[in-house]
Amino acid sequence: MTEIYKGKCVSLKPVGINDAEFIIALRTQKGNVEFINKTSSSLDDQIAWMEKESQDSSSYYFIILSSTSEPIGTISLYNIEGKMGEFGRWICNGSALESLESALLIHQFAFDTLKLQEVYTRTLSDNQKVVSFHRKFGASVPNSPSFEFEYNRDIYRGVVNVGMFSDIKCRCQKMIEVFL
Repeated sequence: MTEIYKGKCVSLKPVGINDAEFIIALRTQKGNVEFINKTSSSLDDQIAWMEKESQDSSSYYFIILSSTSEPIGTISLYNIEGKMGEFGRWICNGSALESLESALLIHQFAFDTLKLQEVYTRTLSDNQKVVSFHRKFGASVPNSPSFEFEYNRDIYRGVVNVGMFSDIKCRCQKMIEVFL
């Protein structure tokens, strides 16, 4: 997959091996490590993981590019089963507007390109900034977290289904237009 998905202020480019150093730097940067899975600082480990991941037909991993084509983050749609997939691996060091549009683009990709019916997120309960983002974005997020055995921690599971997305997309596009 080599297609680039363009928005007004960011684009999503499929991850390539040449992005490995950027991903390590991003995932090991102070402020980013607290709420994500541990990342090896070994370039060989990152490349091996990326090569394995690229063979997974239920996973799409992107670099978020600014309007000047500078990499500012990562975002992914993975664990795709049936008509649903998980939105995650999301780290955006761009502005709030760039973060918003990157989330909008991954949902557009899920619903318009992959024809999924539901996109869900699993956010650690301590990561209140991202939990709040998902709620403001328009995802259905419960008031209380639930225990997730995979992480051995409490998480919030947010959901956006295809029926909700039209209103979310319209509202987000209006916000992007206002602030551009």
